[in-house]
Amino acid sequence: MVGSQQGEHHTAWDAHRAEGQGTATQSHGFRWAGDLLESVCSSARQASTVQTGEPFPVGNLGNDVLLDCEFDPSPANGKKAADASVTWTKDGLPGVVYLYENRAPQLQDQNPLFKDMAQVFPDAVANGNASLLLRSVITEDAGTYRCSVVAPSSQGTVTVNLRVAAFSAPSFSETNGTLTAVAQKWFPEPNVTWSNRNGSTLNATTSLSNNSMGIFRVVTTLSDPLQLDSIYICTIQNSLVRSVTQATVEGKQAGVRPRQMSPLPWQQR
Repeated sequence: MVGSQQGEHHTAWDAHRAEGQGTATQSHGFRWAGDLLESVCSSARQASTVQTGEPFPVGNLGNDVLLDCEFDPSPANGKKAADASVTWTKDGLPGVVYLYENRAPQLQDQNPLFKDMAQVFPDAVANGNASLLLRSVITEDAGTYRCSVVAPSSQGTVTVNLRVAAFSAPSFSETNGTLTAVAQKWFPEPNVTWSNRNGSTLNATTSLSNNSMGIFRVVTTLSDPLQLDSIYICTIQNSLVRSVTQATVEGKQAGVRPRQMSPLPWQQR
């Protein structure tokens, strides 16, 4: 019997827009699917120019992604940060992705691809945070975005290069002392490795199947029977994202938990 507590919600995206012997338990906590609104409304770092803390974010297909843009919210000349003008554009597309000006969205010239799909938060702007929320990202959303801010104490433009992938931590099952991990969505095509607590590579059988959209489903099974009081580490990664999940077998129970889900360091190609 395998119990699970899912922390990531898989959302269908619009194709046109572009389970150790014993019981295994798991719990998922992704920063990717975290509380984006709370992140947006946090206080911005003090700076004299416009900046981003994440120039190469990775969006998860079908989920929301936050493009970070921050500026100095200090008042000047009787004006406050809430009076800032924020313009988001995307290279290669006409119009704006989002324009916030005069304390309100100005969307007359918004590119139709981003209608109801993009948002800047007024409460966040008042704290020096001009970040852009993109909803239900698709592959076509990848590209270079520019955040331009004119504020009382700062002005400038910062570039954010959005990359789009599909990724999910695996769920685990145990059958006759054999451990299997299944991850429902990965793109680009991932590699899978198993190792023990010493870092030694373990033998496993892995199969990948992809759907009509090219999204891969991963099924990977350890070839050797589980040993008690042992740790097994399953790593799934592609060129953009790495998932590291640890299974700990103690006595007659196996506890399974993800240790890390993170973007890989950006390398220019």
